[in-house]
Amino acid sequence: AEEALRESEERFRSLVEGLNEVVYRMDIPQGTFEYLSPAVLDVFGYSVQEFADDPTWIRKIIHPDFAEYMNQNWEDALIGKLNPTFEYKITDPDGNERWILQSNNGIFDSQGKIMGVEGLCRDITNRKEAQQALVESEERNRTLLETMNEGFGILDNNNLFTYVNDRFSEMLGRSQGEINGHPPEDFLDEENQKQFKEQIKKRKTGGNTQYELTFTRKDGRVIPTIISPQPIINAAGDHEGSFAVITDISERVENEKNIKLLSHRMVMAQEKERRNISSLLHDHTGQSLTALKISLNLLEEKVRGTSSELEDEFQVVNQHIDLAQANLGSISSDLRPASLDTLGLSVTLEGLCEDFSKRSGIKIKYKGKLVDEISEQIKISLFRVTQEALINIIEHAEAQEAQVSLKKVDQNIQLIISDNGIGLNIDQIDTHNGLGILGMRERMEMIDGSLEIRTSFSEGTTIIATCPNLPG
Repeated sequence: AEEALRESEERFRSLVEGLNEVVYRMDIPQGTFEYLSPAVLDVFGYSVQEFADDPTWIRKIIHPDFAEYMNQNWEDALIGKLNPTFEYKITDPDGNERWILQSNNGIFDSQGKIMGVEGLCRDITNRKEAQQALVESEERNRTLLETMNEGFGILDNNNLFTYVNDRFSEMLGRSQGEINGHPPEDFLDEENQKQFKEQIKKRKTGGNTQYELTFTRKDGRVIPTIISPQPIINAAGDHEGSFAVITDISERVENEKNIKLLSHRMVMAQEKERRNISSLLHDHTGQSLTALKISLNLLEEKVRGTSSELEDEFQVVNQHIDLAQANLGSISSDLRPASLDTLGLSVTLEGLCEDFSKRSGIKIKYKGKLVDEISEQIKISLFRVTQEALINIIEHAEAQEAQVSLKKVDQNIQLIISDNGIGLNIDQIDTHNGLGILGMRERMEMIDGSLEIRTSFSEGTTIIATCPNLPG
């Protein structure tokens, strides 16, 4: 039995001495170590003998920042109030600081008086340094997020805000406490809520395309933004949420509005000037040509029968005047057809189609229903879109036939221009490469309308212009 006990003790000692942690036993109240495993050299940097020779050695190597902390723990241990674990720093023989994690288990006599303490000591310096590096990294990242000019937000898998920076809080006019724990939908109107939900579906499949959202501030004002999102995917490949940079584009949107307003004013000024020039050409130059023709006819009557050669000259001059009057009428109509004001849009478009058909030889069919009186801006915008579209057909489409239709669709006016030509190149449409498409789009935007272009190679092009039916 004694041999078996001895072998058991040997196995236990071998196990203890093979640990990377220090196994210790200390007498209380003397404070001397009754046992220290050899790992003390690796953990503390000092040998077992150094601890054995000087019972106060542990106090001498404690870092000054932890001297009071360790003294308090020792005082507590003397009265049996033992802290199960504590962390402290020591200074090793090279002057380096080491972090130690110590676990303690009290040894008590039959009366419950503490006689000693035993436990483990572990070097946790690497762990502490990693924790500190993480804290510093998080602090740097937080500082970066809090000082950036853009908003920043994190959503969990339930699409609730878990973090927003100061800038986003400022953008919404709400405190972080009023935002965190809430879904973005709480700060969006119905239309933007739908947009957000569609984007979240994409995010859960890894999508990260930029998109625009307009938030509503606490004071009711709206903030247009660009969202630059990124999904958060864990190591298992599961979606855990998302984060996004939120850029306030209020200034850009306001500038775009101002540019559109300026463009609108310029277009309206051009139309006013065209009307004035058209009126001058028709009323003054046209009248002058008519007066000239009358005078020439009177003069011709006076000399009739006196000279056949002179009569031929009169005929040639009359033909020139007729041509000048025709050209003047065409120019005046292109600038601003008088029928637009007197007969309305539908009749004017029908005349425009007939005129273009005569000039080009392309069969242009018009089908339009009289539209209720509409605003001046809508009337001129739809006229100019038709004019530009027909010019494109003549110059680019290589078409034999074209159709123009004007009708009411619900509460909107719809203008459709189509041809059977060669179609448009998609790149030309996207870049507005000299086809007047940019101008047509801007015309429609000015009246809160839209312009849709459908085209395919060798199958022609269809332009659909739609706008609200606003009365004049």
